[in-house]
This record gives sequence, C-alpha cells and structure tokens, in this order.
Amino acid sequence: MNISEVIHKIIKQEGLSTNPSDVQCISGGQKNGVYRILTKKEQLIIKLGEELPPEIYKKEDDGLRALRDTRTFVIPEVIATGSINGFQYILMTFLSEGKPNWKEFGTRLAELHLHSSEQFGWHEDNYLATLGQSNKWRDSWTDFYIHERILPQLELAKRSGFLQPVSMNIMTRLENWMSDNCPDSKPALLHGDLWTGNALFDEDGNPALIDPAVYYGNREMDLAMMQLFGGFPAETYSAYLDYYPLDHEWKSRIALYQLYPILVHVNLFGSSYERQAISILQQYS
Repeated sequence: MNISEVIHKIIKQEGLSTNPSDVQCISGGQKNGVYRILTKKEQLIIKLGEELPPEIYKKEDDGLRALRDTRTFVIPEVIATGSINGFQYILMTFLSEGKPNWKEFGTRLAELHLHSSEQFGWHEDNYLATLGQSNKWRDSWTDFYIHERILPQLELAKRSGFLQPVSMNIMTRLENWMSDNCPDSKPALLHGDLWTGNALFDEDGNPALIDPAVYYGNREMDLAMMQLFGGFPAETYSAYLDYYPLDHEWKSRIALYQLYPILVHVNLFGSSYERQAISILQQYS
C-alpha cells in the first residue's frame, strides 16, 4: 500500500467527508513524512510514520493545545490522531504562509513565556524529535536541567559508545556551575524545539508555531535553541527583550542551554555532534 492509499484510508477511517484530489509530499519519505492533502474545499496537513515511539502524535497534540490555549501564536487545529496499518498519524489544518514579521514573533514569544507554573516540568513525558523527554516535576531549575534533560541524554549516548570521556565529576562541576551562575527563574511555558523550521507566519503575517516539545522550563532554553541551526533575525531578540528583559549575563548561558539539543543530536545522528557537546561541557565545568 503506497502513501496516497494510506492517507485515503485515514480520511475514510476518520469519517471525513472531504475527498483528496491530490497528495503532495512536503518533507520526509515513505516511512516518515509530512504531506499536504488538497481537496476541492480545503487543504490539510498530515504527518505519519512507521516505527515511531508510542503515542508520539498524541503528545504533539497535547503540546499544540497547550500553546493554542495561551492565545499568543497561531496554532494549527488538530483534526485527528491515530494509527492504521502500522502508521501513526496526526491530521491538522493547513497554514497558508505569508510575509514574516519577526519583530512580532519576538513579542509573541515573550507573551508565551509569561504563562507559568509553580514547578518545572510537565504533566506527562513527551518527545523531542523521536527521543523521549522526561518531564518529572521539580522545584529547582538546576535539578530539572541536570536530571531530566542532560543526564538522560548523556546516559543514552554512553550506551551507544559516545561521550565516553564525560565523567560524573564533570556533571557535578556542571551542576555546581549552574547553582552559582544561573539565577532563579520563574517556570515558563516553552515551545521546546524552537528552531526556524518550526516558526511560521500565516497568510496575514501572524506568527505561528508547529511541532512543539512543551514543558515549563527556563525561558532561556527557547532563546538558546533559536540560535542553533540557522538562527532568527536580530529584531526577534530585540523585540523579545524589550517586552520581557533578561539579566545582563544571559548570553553567557546560551551554549549551556544548547547542550541539551546538541546531546539529542548526538543520540539521533551520531559522532558529528560529539565534539560540540564535549566542548560545551568543558566550558561550564
């Protein structure tokens, strides 16, 4: 059964009256991909894949709903999640893209980060890409970052033969550095995977977000991620800081908070990211 046949079967399974006239691949391939569904009345987006972690798209739906509830960004509506013939899928409304307004994006992100919680974490574990993301509630940001973010990824990497020079002494020094140099922060609702590919603008130029890995964390995490893999325009950060300033030392912690996504990339893609991860650990320990 080809992808088009799978998608037609999903449409029928969900009881939708729409009849796809065309299916276009946006990214990915036969086993894991994103497709645009064209009908006479509308356009839809479906993400589907084989051999994916359990309930990955239900977790994504949960994150999208949390972001939508803040009324800060445009968020695609989830029509359905489910599984069929070994494929998991999430079916959503399609966002027609318009002219970027990066200054407005920065302001909206600051507004998002004002949504808070009493603790760091989330009501359930979820995923960053296809790797599990532990979200156990913790009172301390340092505890959360070390024990729910860095150590799980480090242990996974070591089991695969990566990052062998990294000892627990280094982790202890990193934790001590954070205790001394990371000021108390109010838990902020984070997108969690905020690189440029997950930032869009609708046809009216309103900022939009897709593919979240949400949790309540230090808001510098989103800003650090934004400076990996291409980065955002300078006006985005200026607008953010005008609306919701950070202390003057925040830039000294950018690499620290990039460590987590870099470790995830070690575990997803291997040794090409290993040296960068070790360099960051040495910098802060």
